[in-house]
Formats: sequence, C-alpha cells, structure tokens
Amino acid sequence: MEELIKRLLNETEFENIQQVDDIEKKNCLFSENRNKNIFYILNFYNSINEFNEEFKENQSKAFNFICNKDNSNELKKNTSMIIFIKVENIKQMDEMQSKILELEEDVYFFKKYVLLYLENELEELKSVVESNNISKFMKENINNEELFETFKVEEKLSFYSLILKIYIKLPHLIYSNTFEPKDIQDLHEKITDDLEKKGVSNFHDELLTIDDIESWIDKEIDIQ
Repeated sequence: MEELIKRLLNETEFENIQQVDDIEKKNCLFSENRNKNIFYILNFYNSINEFNEEFKENQSKAFNFICNKDNSNELKKNTSMIIFIKVENIKQMDEMQSKILELEEDVYFFKKYVLLYLENELEELKSVVESNNISKFMKENINNEELFETFKVEEKLSFYSLILKIYIKLPHLIYSNTFEPKDIQDLHEKITDDLEKKGVSNFHDELLTIDDIESWIDKEIDIQ
C-alpha cells in the first residue's frame, strides 16, 4: 500500500515525501502539496494488532516531527493524518467500526482519516494499474457505470472498492461528477450504506443531513 500511495501522491503534486523521524519501523511518512497548502502524515499498518500496539506512540512522534519544522504553525493547522490498516476479512472491518468512528471524530493532534483494506483489494488494484498513472486510472474508473453497478449489486470488494475508499479518505482527491442527479441520490441512499458495511465510511450520518448532495460532492469529495 505504501508504494502505491507514494506513487499517487507524486502524481498529484505532492512532494518532499519523507520518513517521520524517530519511528523505528519507518511506517510513517510526511508529504506536502504546497500549491494547495495540504500536508499529510501517512501511517501504514499491516494488521489491527500492529495498529493497536503502535498508533498512539507514532501519532505523538509525528506531532513532534511537525512541531520541529520551521513552518510548524502552518502545519498544525493544515496537516491531516491518513491511517491505512490491512485487515484479514470483512468481519474485522465490522469490528473496527466503532474505533474508526472514535478516531475520526478525535481532532486532537491531527484530523484523521482511517482506511481499512483487504490484501486482495490492494493486489487487484496493483495488478490492473501496473506501471500506468494511478491517478488517471482511478479517475477513469470511479465513474465506470458497469463497475459501479457490480459493486452496488454484488457488494464485492475489489480494486474498485479500494478506489472508492482512497477517494473518500484522501482529502485532496477531487471527484469528477458524471452521474445524473438520480444516480447521486442512489449514491446517497444505497452506496453509503454499502460502504459503511465494508468499513470505508463514517460519513453516513453527515450525508443524511445534506439537502443538495450534488453541490456537496463538488465541494467536499473525496466524498467525505
């Protein structure tokens, strides 16, 4: 996952990707997009146990890393933490829902986004992308009606479900709205529920309060 995300960041005007100091496993990165004034701390965990054991310490060290930079005041205001956790099965995704909700509502240190994924989702995405531009591939496929319908009907976790999750959890990614208004309403009523079941959304309650889904997607998306 780390290499794929680094490629994606490089393709979307992020630079200066570096390891956060003083984290032994080197699973914590810093990156910045100066043009958009967006900064990320990215945490990668190979299991829920690894996350449980290491996250609190890593978060503290990442915050110290930010505080020691010359532009620390700017970074404190504009840095998000993206947390990637590999899980073994959908049951683990379900069991993590309350913890994800708690983390993403906790803005102490950083605004946080948690992405759970299965190994087969990652491997499938890597296989179909190969050496091509990841950002371009994702943009081309997120609006693919056939993939969308298959995901909606079969609820299958695949490279497409991982694309959706990446768009949801990385705030700088902008969704190109090609769905008709009715399709967007379907997205509101159906897909958010599906995503929630799959461990990729804590924004369901927020969506229910939005009157103009189309404008909201244009403004927010990453679909968050």
